[in-house]
Amino acid sequence: MWDRSYLTQLVQQFPQLAYKYFSDEGRSTSKFRKTPEELYRENVDLANRQTVLIAALEDEKNKRIRAERDAIWKDISFSAAHKIGNPLFAIETNLDPLQKRISEGRGGEALHVTKNIRDSVEKAKGIVDQFKSLTRAQEISPEPTLLLPILDDACKTARAEGVLCEVVCPADLAISADPERLAECFDELVRNSTHWLDKSEKRIAVEVTTVAQPLPESVDSSRPYVLVHFRDTGPGVALENKSKIFDAFFTTRDHGTGLGLALVRRIIEGHGGAITEVGIPGTGSDFEIYLPAATESGGSHTLGKQRRSSNRHASTAKTAAKKKRQASKKKPSRK
Repeated sequence: MWDRSYLTQLVQQFPQLAYKYFSDEGRSTSKFRKTPEELYRENVDLANRQTVLIAALEDEKNKRIRAERDAIWKDISFSAAHKIGNPLFAIETNLDPLQKRISEGRGGEALHVTKNIRDSVEKAKGIVDQFKSLTRAQEISPEPTLLLPILDDACKTARAEGVLCEVVCPADLAISADPERLAECFDELVRNSTHWLDKSEKRIAVEVTTVAQPLPESVDSSRPYVLVHFRDTGPGVALENKSKIFDAFFTTRDHGTGLGLALVRRIIEGHGGAITEVGIPGTGSDFEIYLPAATESGGSHTLGKQRRSSNRHASTAKTAAKKKRQASKKKPSRK
């Protein structure tokens, strides 16, 4: 065993080992052994070189980030100018006919031209509003929020247009989310689906479940998540477009702005979630959305207020229905 006594015995038995490994002369003649002062100087030199290298890498990373950001904003600026330029060109085209009709006293025809101009103005305003929403998308103020009311509200528009919209979600399932931003996200998903529903069966199905591991790499695996499947019966997304549909200004629709799904992705990612499209082309879209579940601690007061508010609305509706039934049973007195 290589203990202290054995090593002492070994040095006494072979003094040349002590001379070679422990004497100053032995150190100086060795090609591989260095003095503590030499080791210290090498360590300082390596540390200095490492500091310089790290600074150079950080500077290069910042340059690349700035270059990528500039390139993105150049693309956005060009696309924005093109999108807004179309309605502005339409307005400019209608100005001369409008002036001519007014000068000739043809008021009825002038009203038709002003309607065209107003439509173009509304289109430009819509693009500007989407830009504003895109810039605010990741300004998230999360709180424990019931998911079912948000999904039901988003489906109201589709149902009003004759679309069958089914929502399967536990009534008490709560997520950590900004209610306003998340409502904007699902409203946009519903609008996107209704644009593409071209079959006789127009249906949107939303299904919510809790998620077990594994989670997508882009989310925090230490947090609990819920999984939302948002499906429709439209034509679906072509394989070559699945990685592009969430990019700003990408659209395959004639009058689309290409900002809707970009807004959806920014909102979902701003919540610490993830979204992908996993549907089979030709059978409909299937958006797979991961959202962080609400934790038991913190924010329970807010969630309780939300539940009490829902209960009050339900109670009020029941009371009104009861009064209506009682009134219908009363017969008017005859004189």
